[in-house]
Amino acid sequence: MSLECEKPADSFLARQPIVDAQCRVVGYELLFRSGFEDHAVIVDGVASTLSVLATSMTGLGLEETVAGKDSFLNCTEEVLRSPYLRLLPPRRFVLEVLESCAHTAQLVSVCARLRRNGFRIALDDVRAPLPEAAPILAQVDIVKLDWPFIEPADRASLCRTLRVAGKTVLAEKVETWEDFCAARDAGASLFQGYFFCKPETLRARNVSPSAAPVLRVIELVLANAQHSRVAMAVADTPPLLAQLLRLASAAATVPQAARDAVDSIEAALTIVGIDVLIHWCALLLYLNRLRPEDDPLAQLAAQRGAVMASYISHRHPEDEGLARQARLTGSLSLLHVAYDSEAAAFWQTFPIHARIRAAIVGDEGILGRALAFARSVESEAI
Repeated sequence: MSLECEKPADSFLARQPIVDAQCRVVGYELLFRSGFEDHAVIVDGVASTLSVLATSMTGLGLEETVAGKDSFLNCTEEVLRSPYLRLLPPRRFVLEVLESCAHTAQLVSVCARLRRNGFRIALDDVRAPLPEAAPILAQVDIVKLDWPFIEPADRASLCRTLRVAGKTVLAEKVETWEDFCAARDAGASLFQGYFFCKPETLRARNVSPSAAPVLRVIELVLANAQHSRVAMAVADTPPLLAQLLRLASAAATVPQAARDAVDSIEAALTIVGIDVLIHWCALLLYLNRLRPEDDPLAQLAAQRGAVMASYISHRHPEDEGLARQARLTGSLSLLHVAYDSEAAAFWQTFPIHARIRAAIVGDEGILGRALAFARSVESEAI
């Protein structure tokens, strides 16, 4: 795949709420969109799903996308087999097996492995209790009934059969109050459809890393380089660093307090893991979300991080942790400019240590003084 391309356009996705019997939102189905149109234009099902994955995890951030609720993701069999699912926090995602998937023994095995890894599996667009679906039902947690296409006389018995089998029943395409009442009375416990809300389209501004430093990160990881060298390579491209922080924020195996207090590139790498980092870099290549040219703003930010780390090391040689915070602060300090956002608003929801946020937004504390020093160095160099 050639990297000689224009800067990628903004990315989009739509989310549609999934509610319980009390109409409380418990999750969102995440849907591909190529713009603000109210329908999907899908040419490649795999690329569309991976675009939704990338946009929700780092373009918007998982918390901004689903606000702590479950995420339902449409998956072809190729996506279910994809290593890119390792980028997802399993307990936050329900993987929907599309109706186009053949229920083979191989698919059943893939779903079993994904469930062992912590994912939940949903069977999409079910219209009747088909005999060929029986093998996969053992590896399914949620069955989504295509409500308008099920004969009214068959609905209650179908729901009862599924509930006896231990499955959660979700009625989809619920479009009226009467549909909702009928589905609830028949035994469904989750609901989705236009009666509750049409899909809402969200836009994420793409600030893409340059190709060279991302390829350098991949090279270092494949060469089993030291953690610190990988961290320094990530620091050279602030957009990749920002995506790493988003991935750290979504990590389900780490306490929320630890995710909110990320204070160094090394800490973010520890939370995310090298395996996830290299799969993320590979996904950027697959989706062609890399800039071919160097980014002057990113270069300036990386230089600023180095100046700040040197400033802190000179004044506080005993505090290596503070120097790492300084490098992270400098590397991130221009990111809101790249996103064309006000600093205070942009950093309010970003997963970084409060000390770093205060330095970037208001030049507060010792990191703020180091940042002011770095800016003065840049002014003198002009």
